[in-house]
Amino acid sequence: MKTPLFSLLVLCALTGNAQNGLYPYSDGHRWGLTNENRDVIAPPQFDTSFSFSRVGYAVARKDGKYGTIDPSGKTMVAFSYDEVNAIGQELGSGRLAGKQVLLNLRTGKQLSPTPFDRLSTYCDCAQKLIIAIIGKKTVFVNTVTGKQLGKSSYDEAQFFSSFGPRALVKTGGKYGLINTETGAWVLPAKYDRLESSYLNGKNVIETAIGSIVAYKDADGKEIKAEPTKETGVEEGVISEVVRPVEDESENKGLFVYNLGNGSWKLTLESRGYGRTKVLQATELKGYSSVVKLFYNPYGGNKGGKLKAIKDGRAGIIDMNDKVLLPFQYDNIDYDNRNSLVITKLNGKTGVLLEDLTEIKKPVLKGVIETSYTFEAWLVEMPEGQKGYMNKKTGKIYIPGIAD
Repeated sequence: MKTPLFSLLVLCALTGNAQNGLYPYSDGHRWGLTNENRDVIAPPQFDTSFSFSRVGYAVARKDGKYGTIDPSGKTMVAFSYDEVNAIGQELGSGRLAGKQVLLNLRTGKQLSPTPFDRLSTYCDCAQKLIIAIIGKKTVFVNTVTGKQLGKSSYDEAQFFSSFGPRALVKTGGKYGLINTETGAWVLPAKYDRLESSYLNGKNVIETAIGSIVAYKDADGKEIKAEPTKETGVEEGVISEVVRPVEDESENKGLFVYNLGNGSWKLTLESRGYGRTKVLQATELKGYSSVVKLFYNPYGGNKGGKLKAIKDGRAGIIDMNDKVLLPFQYDNIDYDNRNSLVITKLNGKTGVLLEDLTEIKKPVLKGVIETSYTFEAWLVEMPEGQKGYMNKKTGKIYIPGIAD
């Protein structure tokens, strides 16, 4: 299998987590920083929410410009950049007026003495190099010292780390291989093509000058192809195809039929392959509305939950007409995106898990989204404040909001 020579890699931001106990919150206009005790670590002053990396910084935006803060809310990288991106553990880049500089996002130190037109692929290897473009030339830059590797520049470059400290470069219309520890040539730039390949059961470097193809190892030494052995496999033999047994549970669904006059029929059906099989049927009476919330085909009789309206109030029943949640709400919905049961009462929102464990009584304006970063839900309060609510305890991390 061959690898394309100059594919660009996307710079990845580091993911924050809730283990540091820090949570952004909004007063309805700007975002600040609080902790698990709901102390004000940094008052609302940022444009959007943010999260801390594992090494203790957060990229934030303030008055339309980007910078970084530490866990105490102190500014590290000044809020003067059009864009700030994480590259490595602490390494990042700042873009200003179309140029990019290397930054230590935790300390705020600028690592490159001069800006680059563009920063490309980063090698998180022993050499800690990044490919940078200056004008029409490409160079390798040490992200620790900010200095260029050697004095040479190239037309194109790509790390070739599967062969150790190596990089493919193009100069003068030809391809070569350099040692990224020293900048010295491993293979001179004289090849029309130079790419990763596979020979004799090993990864090798395939080179081509015109129609002449040769194979090299990571040190530039030529490798000869070994003769192949006969496999002894008889051609034209087709193994027997075994058709999988249909799993009926995969096709099961819960269906609701309105029989009129407050009567309803619930059926558990298996549908597929041009046939319908009724596995269970139940008739209900006394409800003005019955709607399926969700159904788990592997949950048996307990796998289905339905919203029912009785005397103008909403509750939850199962398909055997057992009341699972009392008829005391204005409305109940299933939030499929966040896998939550949402209750409504007096214009406010409550939250239950799929097993109907109540996480929060109806006190919220709404649930905005699930945050895997904070292991919480981003919620909004009736007064417009926004913050994160713990998935297990229902605690809301917004200063001034009591449980």
